[in-house]
Amino acid sequence: MPKRILVLTQVIDRNDQALGFFHRWAYEFSQNANPLTIICLWKGDYDLPKHVKVLSLGKEKKPSKLRYVLLFYKYIWQERNNYDSVFVHMNEEYVLLGSLLWKILGKKVGMWRNHAGSTFFTKYAVMLSDIVFCTSPKSYTARFKKTLICPAGIDTSQYDGESNPKDNSILFFGRLSPVKNVHVFIQALESLNNRGVKFVADIVGSPVNPEDFEYEKTLHKLGESLVKQGKLKFLPGVKHDETNDLYRDYSLYVNLTPDGSLDKTMLEACASRTPVLLSNSAFRGYIPEMCQLMSLESDSASEKMKTLLELSIKDRIDLGEKLRKYVDDYHGLKALVEMLSDKVSN
Repeated sequence: MPKRILVLTQVIDRNDQALGFFHRWAYEFSQNANPLTIICLWKGDYDLPKHVKVLSLGKEKKPSKLRYVLLFYKYIWQERNNYDSVFVHMNEEYVLLGSLLWKILGKKVGMWRNHAGSTFFTKYAVMLSDIVFCTSPKSYTARFKKTLICPAGIDTSQYDGESNPKDNSILFFGRLSPVKNVHVFIQALESLNNRGVKFVADIVGSPVNPEDFEYEKTLHKLGESLVKQGKLKFLPGVKHDETNDLYRDYSLYVNLTPDGSLDKTMLEACASRTPVLLSNSAFRGYIPEMCQLMSLESDSASEKMKTLLELSIKDRIDLGEKLRKYVDDYHGLKALVEMLSDKVSN
């Protein structure tokens, strides 16, 4: 019997820089559920099968919060006969708002939450959920018995193709936010430059909230000398479907996001067979030690970056294959969505 699932998420837009990946998730859900109903904060450009209904809470029209809530209740009641289970992606607020009605209607609720931090509402949302999903044992929700640690959901087929990196090129790709430790990356580049190592580096990403915009100003000031020397460029973020070509254009990808969740860009770079330097301890024991930064110190990061930039072509190819195999074995999208669909429905 086909599964009938309601999915709640932030955005359905394949061109969204941060959340465009979920369009591919939605397609995979459609292969496991019929009908599939999706409620999102806002919708943009999407192309999904006919049995998928996408309902927007209208963020693109900037409604009031009351309007959001009224539309939310309208949709989950209106569609009640079209779903048997609920999958909430990222937004615990949906669980807090809808759990009572879903319990009355006999709908099983699964929540995806993958952050290290939490509030009282996070714990309450976990209590109200039947099952919880995360990808990292460092996630706050990993401590609960009802939590299942699962793959991150990378569509590795999107990251095939030949690499043609610029010599000694370094990429930092992601939202310009303090949690990403972009300032440590710039300090590491300064250290690398002081050692006389030849390189060019690009920081690709955009700020999102007011705190991010202030942080962006700090980063530009911090990197001013490297920019003047032609060693560093700041570039705006790119659409999700452009990320494959992006990773393959560089000799090295660096991500200094701390423990708590698995930043998808880390895994996308690995799937692209691009050498990586990562600070997240969740990768320890899975990828080569040369790709792991044990402490967030700029000198340590610059030393590791130097080692990775100096790899021979053969060693670079061998490392790339190991990184791709890791993603194929542990974080494939198809395996993830099949798991989510089964667990939230049974």
